[in-house]
Amino acid sequence: VGLRGSVVRAANIAPLITELNFTCSRCSSEVAVTTVEGRFEYPASCPKKCRFARFTVNRDKCRAIDWQRIRLQEDFAELAAGNSGGAAQRRMPRTVDCDLKRSLVGSCVPGDVVTVYGIIRCM
Repeated sequence: VGLRGSVVRAANIAPLITELNFTCSRCSSEVAVTTVEGRFEYPASCPKKCRFARFTVNRDKCRAIDWQRIRLQEDFAELAAGNSGGAAQRRMPRTVDCDLKRSLVGSCVPGDVVTVYGIIRCM
């Protein structure tokens, strides 16, 4: 889907965790867990079948990518062109939040007119 509009807000750049590494407190074995959109669950069991294992996160072995959220607002020119009825059909311009990852982070600032192509996901 492609959306064209003006960037009205750009959040700070933040890390998005893609892989977490856990260590078993009993046997010190490591377990890597891949995250989905930054969401994760602790491992259910130790790979060496330790009973009552507790896990701690190895921050040094975790992987992350750059991530940024922008807010895109539809263009006023396109909004006015679509409303040929005049003042009776005025409405607020619609906005949508877009997540930028990896090389797209920092590629636009508020005030830029951009076309974003991507996947729409309901949150």
